Amino acid sequence: MIKLLDQGHRHFVLDLGFVTFMDSMGLGVIVAITKRIREHDGSLRIASVSGRILKIFDLSGMRESFEIYPSAAEATQSEPSPGSLKHWPHPSSD
Repeated sequence: MIKLLDQGHRHFVLDLGFVTFMDSMGLGVIVAITKRIREHDGSLRIASVSGRILKIFDLSGMRESFEIYPSAAEATQSEPSPGSLKHWPHPSSD
C-alpha cells in the first residue's frame, strides 16, 4: 500500500471476499491503511464483505465510516469522491 501511494495511486478498493476471519487486529490494519490514504487525499472502498466480517464493522462502530459495496465490480462503477475520507473516522453529516 505504501509503495502504491508513493507511486501516486490514491484511490483503492479493498476486496475482502477471501477473508473468512477478522479480529480487532485486522480492523486495526484497515484503520492504519485508511489513515495513510487520507493523508494523501485518497479514497478507500471496501468490497465483498461477508456477514460475519460486516458484524465486526458493526460492533466496532466503523461500518458508517467506510463505503462498503457488495462486490469489487460495484465499488469501481463510479469515480471516487475526492476527499471522501476527509471526515474519517466519522461519517460526514451530508
